[in-house]
Amino acid sequence: MSHLCRLILLFCSLAVGQAFGAFDDGLDGLIVNQTMTRFGQDFYSQFVKHWNEYQMVVPANLVVHERPSARWGSQIWIEYRQRMLEYHRIGASTRAIDEIAQRAATNIFNLLLQERSSTIGNGGELEQDDHIY
Repeated sequence: MSHLCRLILLFCSLAVGQAFGAFDDGLDGLIVNQTMTRFGQDFYSQFVKHWNEYQMVVPANLVVHERPSARWGSQIWIEYRQRMLEYHRIGASTRAIDEIAQRAATNIFNLLLQERSSTIGNGGELEQDDHIY
């Protein structure tokens, strides 16, 4: 998505984003780092950089987890309200950590935006079929 399109989306969504604050508990916008390796730290840093573009529109508390493995590389996943939204396996030869983190931030933004739009459309109640897994 071009920078101009993102900017337009951001400005158009700010009014809706104000209403989203009522759905999260307490502090909004925390991103907890549960990574252990250099690859995990690099992913976390890049993810936070990209997530900051979306945070005002869809404030959310997220947790970035890592399970390192010498054989399989690091398994990294991001949770929102104890629900996994994104999963990646990053090996020692992975050079595209920035691209993976950017894609993860965009995917999570889209999921949360869709979920919250459904919540607003249902009068604040999510029906069983509307949950995102």
